[in-house]
Amino acid sequence: ALFSGTAAQTTLVENCGGCEFLKSDAGELYRQDAAGSTCVPGDCNENLVFSNQGLTSFSAGVFDGLTLVRYISLYNNTAVTSYPDGLFDSLRSLQFLRLEEEHAYTLPNVSCQDVGKTIFRCKNLLE
Repeated sequence: ALFSGTAAQTTLVENCGGCEFLKSDAGELYRQDAAGSTCVPGDCNENLVFSNQGLTSFSAGVFDGLTLVRYISLYNNTAVTSYPDGLFDSLRSLQFLRLEEEHAYTLPNVSCQDVGKTIFRCKNLLE
């Protein structure tokens, strides 16, 4: 197929477990296979930092299968006004989540306790 106009711009934000986490030009965070790799979310056991990226939204399933991730920072993405249902459901090992305080107590299936400096000790309620 032929496409006209300019190609969409994307920005690589994180890479973990053969998965690339990218931001679309519209600010949506999404995930795809890294070049030459197959994305295996269960192999990702690193801290994921998405702070200060100008995110506006999250693609469906962007965090699915990240069962070993213990820390995610979404802090200072001020255009994010809410988090979709199910976004954090598969994060079984999640212990710390960094985000704006006004969002920390409204996350579905996640219970968070403020430990200071916009960091929350969180527990997945689906365990």
